[in-house]
Amino acid sequence: MKSFLRLSVAASLTLALIASGSSGATAGQSATDLAEPVRIGFEVRNGQPVTASGEKVTDYWTPERMAAAVPIAGPASNGTSGERAVASAEGYTLTVGKIFYTLPGGGDSWCSASAVDSPKKRLVLTAAHCVLKESGWVFNIAFVPGYENGEAPLGMFAATNVTVSPSYIHEVPDYGFDLAVLTMANGDVEDRPVGRVVNPFPVEWNTGYEHDNVTPIGYPQNVNGGKIQHHYEEVSTQESPHDNMIWGDFPAYHGASGGPWVRNFNGDGNGTIISINSLADGHGPHLGDELKAVFDWAENFAPE
Repeated sequence: MKSFLRLSVAASLTLALIASGSSGATAGQSATDLAEPVRIGFEVRNGQPVTASGEKVTDYWTPERMAAAVPIAGPASNGTSGERAVASAEGYTLTVGKIFYTLPGGGDSWCSASAVDSPKKRLVLTAAHCVLKESGWVFNIAFVPGYENGEAPLGMFAATNVTVSPSYIHEVPDYGFDLAVLTMANGDVEDRPVGRVVNPFPVEWNTGYEHDNVTPIGYPQNVNGGKIQHHYEEVSTQESPHDNMIWGDFPAYHGASGGPWVRNFNGDGNGTIISINSLADGHGPHLGDELKAVFDWAENFAPE
């Protein structure tokens, strides 16, 4: 039996927890009403997202809060099993990091994410299930590229907007569209877009389901408590029995959700993203036209 997160459509589209600046969705809309990507915004003051109390999001995430954050179990699926890919802690890249966020009902958590290339250099990819929970949207989102053992070697970048596909938002989410595109403010250490601080990965769209030499990267909690970056080597992928999903036989434990699948990975920004960690048994969304539209929508609305 598949184990899937169930969403109340009304709850998933309620923006009461989101400060002003949202667009693309309003409370009371059904998923079928949404022909365009769903984009929500967070309150920004002087160029930086702020918490409900007016504190900068990047100031909220102290080392103590990051250490205390707990990853939430991601969605699971009964996929076909085979020979498992080999895990490795080698190949550390500053392009991949953690996103930290506050849950709708309170409490802090994290997922994995990566900086991706685009003209404005402000986009980060993660999983939609990381940012949209059963009770609503998460907030206080910050990306820490190259996170390691509690350190933020390049500082952090707070999210101004989140964009997801309307196809993801159903009573039972469609994980074939489990992708969120985050738009980031300038960094708190370097006052520049994230894609000018790290070497971002390019994203490949509509490349099919079968790939060789794929490296899934993330921060699974079962490896040193998620304190270090981890990846699986030389994964081969194929079409999944789940609609619009790719499958590679490796476990994506709690915390690894949202991390990139990089084809021909060879260090910071070298290689191309063909999917991300979604279901816990090695499934990721196929990056086709609809998810490309989500990406383009986020880029279009991103500031220069």
